[in-house]
Amino acid sequence: MKRFLTLLLVVSLLFSLTACGGMDTDVAKEKIALFLDTLESDQPEEAAALMHPDYREENLQEFLDLLCEQYGIKFSDGIRDRKQMGFHLSFYNSKVDGSLYEATYKASVSGKDVFLTITVVENDNGFGVAGLNVKA
Repeated sequence: MKRFLTLLLVVSLLFSLTACGGMDTDVAKEKIALFLDTLESDQPEEAAALMHPDYREENLQEFLDLLCEQYGIKFSDGIRDRKQMGFHLSFYNSKVDGSLYEATYKASVSGKDVFLTITVVENDNGFGVAGLNVKA
């Protein structure tokens, strides 16, 4: 009887884990890579189109210009030595009402070492980049 209950518990645990939805991390990484590539090729309109509908920045170019003015960071100079330093995945996050993937990269932009934290969100409203944080 104990073996049966143990087996039942293990099977129910496996089903509960597989029932969790969530974001495919490879797809999230591809979205981030494409977003950074469009910024690097100086295509802010295309980068904005990759953003999540709930977080779409209409004035992405203004943000990029501000980075250039205040910190001398211009993505079109190239994003060199891009290395992922860490990530965080939430299958469900109540703030976004869906899945959240956040990756931090160390890179060199305009000759400066920077940390880029990019957030990707997937919920009922869509899938896309929800945030870009730059620390110089």
